Amino acid sequence: MQAERLLSLAAQVAGEHRSADVLAAIVKGLAAESGVALARIWLRGPGDLCDKGCFLLKECADHRECLHLAASAGSSKDQTEQWSSIEGRYFQRIPIGGRKLDVIGVAGKSILVQDVPQDKEWILRPEWARKEGISSFAGHPLISRGQILGVMVIFSRLPVTEQEFGWLRMFADQAAVAITNAQAFEALQQAKALQEQQSEQLRQVIDLAPMHMFLWEADGSASYGNRKSAEYFGEIPQKPPMEFLDLVTHPDDAGKLKEAVQKSLARGEPIG
Repeated sequence: MQAERLLSLAAQVAGEHRSADVLAAIVKGLAAESGVALARIWLRGPGDLCDKGCFLLKECADHRECLHLAASAGSSKDQTEQWSSIEGRYFQRIPIGGRKLDVIGVAGKSILVQDVPQDKEWILRPEWARKEGISSFAGHPLISRGQILGVMVIFSRLPVTEQEFGWLRMFADQAAVAITNAQAFEALQQAKALQEQQSEQLRQVIDLAPMHMFLWEADGSASYGNRKSAEYFGEIPQKPPMEFLDLVTHPDDAGKLKEAVQKSLARGEPIG
């Protein structure tokens, strides 16, 4: 595992804008590193599979929150199995309750197990580790803006050195920022889509009104005139200037109406 490769991977991850793409790029990039058998990311989320056969349900002290498997990449030693699914019997959810992923994802403590075959405390499926020749486990919290988002881990068939563990720590910090940015981008896109949907619904409503009605933007421009206004004044151009009022009011009233509209928009209050 080389620092330069992790830096290159961090740059690649930062260029993604969708959460799913960011997460996939992280685990696929880590799984491509020499010796890495499996790379996974769990993100904190609400308890949602408690009545659907969660493998670790009996260890769950609080069903309100757990770690959700969000991305996985790797393959078996003989290349007959690909571990890219985030569904399945094992570890789809990790309860908040004391195992190594919980310590990382809740306490924010990084963990390095350099001799997995001798480990008796952390490895839940030692038979799988023996079969796959797993030598080391490395896990880091994903922390952004002081918030623990989840956990990033690798299982390696080669020993993970302290230096490599430190490089992974720095990469995890960059990965967490990329995840946060992608989530913010998606939230913005969803908000815009909702706003457009609501605007369209409002247009449909005012189109039915038997009077002249207009939609106004925060910059003081009209963005839409309903059907009755279009029949009388003609189509309203998209976002014309405030002087649009000159077209629809008497010259003696235009100045007062402009002033009233500007005050209304500035205060967020209706025109009285």
